[in-house]
Amino acid sequence: YFKRILPKIGFLFMAWMTHYLPFYFMPRINLSVGDVLKLEHGGLSSLQHVSLGRTHSSGSAEVRRILATTYLKLNSEQILIHSGSGEAILNFAQSVMNMGDQVIVQWPCYQSLYQCFIQRGCIVQLWTPTLVEHPATENKRSRKMWSFELETLKKLLKMVPRLSGSQSITSVVINDPHNPTGFGFSREQMFDLVDICKLHDAYLFSDEVYRELYFDKLNESDSQPPAVCDIYEKGISVGSMSKQFGMGGLRLGWIATSNTHVLNAMKLFKDYLSYSVSAPSEILAIITLRHRLSIMKSNTRIIKDNLQKATNFFAANQDIFSFVPARAGPLFLATINPTAHDAVLAVYRKSGLKEPNDTSPHRSASTQSLSSLTTQTITAPILIDMFCDLCLSKEGLLVVPMSTMKFIPTRIPRGSFNSLSAPNIPVDKNAWIQDWFRVGVGRKNWSEALAALGRLASEIRKQLD
Repeated sequence: YFKRILPKIGFLFMAWMTHYLPFYFMPRINLSVGDVLKLEHGGLSSLQHVSLGRTHSSGSAEVRRILATTYLKLNSEQILIHSGSGEAILNFAQSVMNMGDQVIVQWPCYQSLYQCFIQRGCIVQLWTPTLVEHPATENKRSRKMWSFELETLKKLLKMVPRLSGSQSITSVVINDPHNPTGFGFSREQMFDLVDICKLHDAYLFSDEVYRELYFDKLNESDSQPPAVCDIYEKGISVGSMSKQFGMGGLRLGWIATSNTHVLNAMKLFKDYLSYSVSAPSEILAIITLRHRLSIMKSNTRIIKDNLQKATNFFAANQDIFSFVPARAGPLFLATINPTAHDAVLAVYRKSGLKEPNDTSPHRSASTQSLSSLTTQTITAPILIDMFCDLCLSKEGLLVVPMSTMKFIPTRIPRGSFNSLSAPNIPVDKNAWIQDWFRVGVGRKNWSEALAALGRLASEIRKQLD
């Protein structure tokens, strides 16, 4: 059943990226087992003597104790360990939500954050960002930034459809810091968001895998917001060893919440998922978490340095690119300026690459040959895809076009599942995002990737002259 829930193409795509591409714009700093064992004396001995018997279904007492210290108000009994954050998302959707319940998802997002709820039979609405002009401060000029407006969320909550005679649950699902826009809530905004959820008696399910990666203060009084589990009794925080620690291979994530109903429901359902996590993974996680502050300091420095390099690069190439800098997390979005579209098309023609596939929903139905295409007859998403194709074919550089993050809800018919009307998601929810490509700045060799992009930019610029 669960094999059918999770699209197989995602796993194949990630395997291809990991094994066949020399460097790419992805947001990860990976640690090795050797790196972890060097963190403390006796680390190797701890790993060698770990029992390979079944571990506790809630996670080892020690890993939960350490994780509890990273929150303000929680204890170890309010942490539930999972085999990765993806399992935690699936568990919440299956154990707490019901068919016909309402879910509002901050979008675009990691596919599981909406797909798991759709598979459960929930009615999903999308909370999309807008570009806003942020006023200048003493230290910074005015600039455009992505923003998830709370007024938009209020309108969505008022529009929430109800099935007649049902006592439906409402959940607001966020990813903070946000992948892929680099948006992060301010402290004040987070408390306002909690107040809105309280008003509607809604759960606030927060994917916080980049929680400690806040860089850009909106003003002098701004500070990093707390985890939602620390400030709301119906708040559920999701964490992971994958993203900010660079240990995706451990497959260890968790949820943190003070809500007894959620904890009990998820504990019960987890028995039908992984039941328990790998014992060696827990030992490696414990060692890493003991040295969490020094690791985060190092990783944050790498990301901040790369963000500055990105700022300098896009400033030097503003005749070709535009970008919106990240406020938090290792990701942001960039695009190609309309004035450079003809130049990109010219480089693409010279490359010998095949004409773009015109069959996907976001592209036009044109059947013209590549030689007859012009920037008047192709859409911006196709041009972005062409640019990403050029990056890969010419430089071995993987740049992810946002057309890959289209909202395409899929559901599995079963029993009364068919009687529930499909979520009413307008097609134009996908339109704006496909004009951008995603950039991640978490790699140590990121300068190599930036140099590759610079070489392609120089080739494009020759067509501008």
